[in-house]
Amino acid sequence: MLRGKWFMAILAVMAAVLLLAAACGPAAEDVEEPEEPEEPEEPDDPDDPEDPDDDRYGGELVMGTYGDANYFMPPLTGDGYTYHTKYLIFDSLVRMDHNLEPQPCLAEDWEISDDELTFTFHLRDDVTWHDGEHFTADDVWLTYQFIANPFGFSAKTDYLAPLVGFSDMSAEVDELHDKLDADEIDEDEWTERVLAAYEEWKAEDAIEVVDDYTIQFHLEYPSGSFLTISTEVGVVPEHILGDVDLTTTDLSETEYARDPVGTGPFEFIEWERGDHWILDAFDDHWDGRPYLDRVIFRVIPDETTRISELARGNIDKAYSVPFAELDYLEQQDNVQILSGPSLGWDMINFQLERHFFDDLRVRKAVSHAFDKVSAVDAIYEGRRPVAYGPFNPAFDWAHNPDVTKYEYDPDRAVELLEEAGFEHDGDGWYKDGESMDFALRVGTGSTSIEMCELFQYDLGEIDVDVTIEPLEEAAWLDAIFSADFDMMYFGWTGLADPDGYIYTVHHSSAIGGRNVMKYRNDRVDDLFDKARMTPDIDERGTYYYEIQEILAEEIPVIYMSYYVNYHAVAEGLEGLVPNPTKHASIFWSLKDAYWAE
Repeated sequence: MLRGKWFMAILAVMAAVLLLAAACGPAAEDVEEPEEPEEPEEPDDPDDPEDPDDDRYGGELVMGTYGDANYFMPPLTGDGYTYHTKYLIFDSLVRMDHNLEPQPCLAEDWEISDDELTFTFHLRDDVTWHDGEHFTADDVWLTYQFIANPFGFSAKTDYLAPLVGFSDMSAEVDELHDKLDADEIDEDEWTERVLAAYEEWKAEDAIEVVDDYTIQFHLEYPSGSFLTISTEVGVVPEHILGDVDLTTTDLSETEYARDPVGTGPFEFIEWERGDHWILDAFDDHWDGRPYLDRVIFRVIPDETTRISELARGNIDKAYSVPFAELDYLEQQDNVQILSGPSLGWDMINFQLERHFFDDLRVRKAVSHAFDKVSAVDAIYEGRRPVAYGPFNPAFDWAHNPDVTKYEYDPDRAVELLEEAGFEHDGDGWYKDGESMDFALRVGTGSTSIEMCELFQYDLGEIDVDVTIEPLEEAAWLDAIFSADFDMMYFGWTGLADPDGYIYTVHHSSAIGGRNVMKYRNDRVDDLFDKARMTPDIDERGTYYYEIQEILAEEIPVIYMSYYVNYHAVAEGLEGLVPNPTKHASIFWSLKDAYWAE
């Protein structure tokens, strides 16, 4: 596949050279007309993206999403349904294809030093921003500074851990956070010292602009994952955001986050809050104009309405189709179902600092009380495998299938509660006057709520009362990232390497970020650190195997199922290719999507 892409790239360069030669030749009036007859016109090439007779060009795609966007800012973490928008508006240095192989994007080529400590990216020199400004290495540098800056509060910060001096800077910032929390320093001193730590790190030039079209990343240790997860961040423009001071400005609150400018194949046109947002094809995209003229995202919160709108032909893709509706949609003549592997998983999270969940016996009791296998089979109708850890089988080199499994056993659950010091008073379980009852928070999707209802029923069978609290999208995201829950049902989509989401969900350094259950285990931290510092994939696999064994024993979360991506799309839309890294990653191929006759 890569060879084919480079072959096409070479043809494109040859064509550009011929065109340049023609453009630089003498003026037409200075050249005698040839005596021989004119050659007949060549037929139009249907694969030429500039061919006006290519009937793949034109039309629009209407996408039904279940919620409104929050902001469009790649250095930050967004909600699930703005991810697909970011893939269209922004380009990254490197993009992972559906085989999890890195492909050129803004970086047309790269090289890794012999000691594997310097990554040099050679950038394209023909890229323009949607506002006509020229793209350079300064844009890349600024994007990664937004991620690295402690005042940026980016959930992607840990991607930069291998960079020279970055871990030391992060440790110093963490120490200052602890001092602030302990009232040993005030806000002003905290700001001053954190800023000084960041500026000192920045001066080390771990991210170095060599020239306008060359940028280097200097690593402290060899990294098996740097190329796959750290270079796939949408790049933002220095000429718009270069003056932003993160000590006083929240990136998500900037005007740019609501009206973004990118280099991607589609440009942002409008956003009517709560109703829709629109992207149009960018004619001057470095990789050619998309076939589609326009993509419209309609906010349709009700799942039944979304499905109905798709079946009736009023939208062309419904985001997040419930498994219960797939059979129905497969029977519709105007709908096609695309599917592919995924790297993500869903889970019921314990917040380990609340409601007795710091006691492993309580977590084991809850796990034994819940018939997870039956619940996953009922909700997902056999379309998803049951999970016993975060390493999806798509990571065939890292997935450990032989870990502890807490099978459904209500009697054992009762024994464990008694061992943990709980007493049953005929109504429920109490310890030190506090009830075992707790709340389970969840988003508003019907499939998610149905899963929680099965959990609620099973726990009720041993007299543990679970209150389900559905939250609208904004409140749900806030509750997740502020760790404001007893238990929370949601999932992570995964990246092309376990060092991405799996590391940042389970490593103690990510508490305050994606580690929302506040899980701490020194051995797990050490294994994750060794795996990320090891280029050899087999050696990394041995570390990940042990991590899964520990997580399965300690149950910081109840892992539910491994994602499989299913996409319901209008019949006649061709060119979409599912990508395993995220559900929305099918939109990476939207530039090449078109309406067939």
